[in-house]
Amino acid sequence: MSLIKKRKKILVISHDKVGPSMAGPGIRYHRIAINLAKEHDVTLAVFNPIYIEGIEKNTYKAIDIHVQKFKDEFVKYDAIIALWLSDEMIEFAKSNNIVIIFDLYAPVPVEDLVQRVFGGKTNPKSDYDYLQMIRNYKHFVNNGDYLLVSNNEQRDFWMGYAFASEKVLPSNHVRRPIDSYFGISPMGIDLNEIKDVRYKDPLSKKIKSLNKDDFVIVWTGGIWDWFDAITPIKAMDIVVKSGKSNIKFIFLGTKHPNDDVPAMKETELARNLANKLGLLNKNVFFLDGWIPYSERIHYFNRANIALYAHKPSIESRFSHRTRALEHILMSLPTVATRGDYFSDLIEEHQLGIVVDPFKESAMAKAILSLQEDTKLYNDTVNKIKKQQKIFTWDYTLKELNIYINSINFKASKYVKRSHQNVSETVISSKKLKNIKKLIPTKLKSKIKSSLR
Repeated sequence: MSLIKKRKKILVISHDKVGPSMAGPGIRYHRIAINLAKEHDVTLAVFNPIYIEGIEKNTYKAIDIHVQKFKDEFVKYDAIIALWLSDEMIEFAKSNNIVIIFDLYAPVPVEDLVQRVFGGKTNPKSDYDYLQMIRNYKHFVNNGDYLLVSNNEQRDFWMGYAFASEKVLPSNHVRRPIDSYFGISPMGIDLNEIKDVRYKDPLSKKIKSLNKDDFVIVWTGGIWDWFDAITPIKAMDIVVKSGKSNIKFIFLGTKHPNDDVPAMKETELARNLANKLGLLNKNVFFLDGWIPYSERIHYFNRANIALYAHKPSIESRFSHRTRALEHILMSLPTVATRGDYFSDLIEEHQLGIVVDPFKESAMAKAILSLQEDTKLYNDTVNKIKKQQKIFTWDYTLKELNIYINSINFKASKYVKRSHQNVSETVISSKKLKNIKKLIPTKLKSKIKSSLR
């Protein structure tokens, strides 16, 4: 496969807000668009105009597409990168030889399962909705010309999907091995964000009791139900009782910027526990709302270390902890719970301290070690800085860029399967319509768990 250097027209679709306040998906598609725009003509699109309100001028074009008039826009592009597409959108792209790149960086079937279990939604109606979502993702995997994942564990998970959806058959595997459909392209960081920055201190303005010499711990993302905010608060109770009242723990986000994402029970439970232990607004703080994207580094800069914890579940096995990359960007030693991809990286490269889940004593000890042992702290910071380069967007999106630059899209049949897939033969277009069409108004309940 020869390298074809030609500017392509790429449509990147975000299903979450992109602008002043954005969570993981919005950040991801904003950054993918910026990265690809270095060599291609890139448009970032949303299906809801409010999702790009306040967006700053960038190297890519930003538009909103009326969901019923998508054909007029889709036909302009060589490739589409999206988290999801409706059946009609997929069929149109295929018939017009437009390459479909599905972004599977968040294992939604796993996240949705865990969210339903933790949220008590385990009735037959929930099972029916879940199965519809499972079928949708089988359809995505089956029709994707290229599939983006965050790590090897996720690739194995989605590869199982590929086998189950009959994407892999002897007749097509010999022409294009299943491995070639997958590209590991996780979230990244931009080191230019922290060059020559004159830092402000918004945390001290919001938390009046925050003192200059306080040792600050931040929780950088949302408090989702599969996370464990209870153990860190119990650990803080131990820390404070040991005489370290100058250690402060701050949750930086409590309300997702996308109103389609419901409030999480874990947030309420955490706040109640902090209040019960007498720590609320003394040593444990909750910043209501969501920090504007452009301001987040100023909040992180005030921190000494970062912390996250999760409940042991299948979600942790296939997660990537996208917001924890901010810890790498800001050289923040991390205290984390064992059992996910990011905690493995922390242990392997000594980027912080990892403890077992639900062990508040061990977590308190880790916090105190980083606060008291200056050598340990400084050594950890230096080790983080040595690893930063492999987390940059240019590095993490390398496989996506190679794929795009290696295909002469509309002039090539490489990305097209040479036969009709078995599942395409069995499932008629009429039957596919029984799988809920993925338009924004109907998909909200299916993608809540991925909007983080």
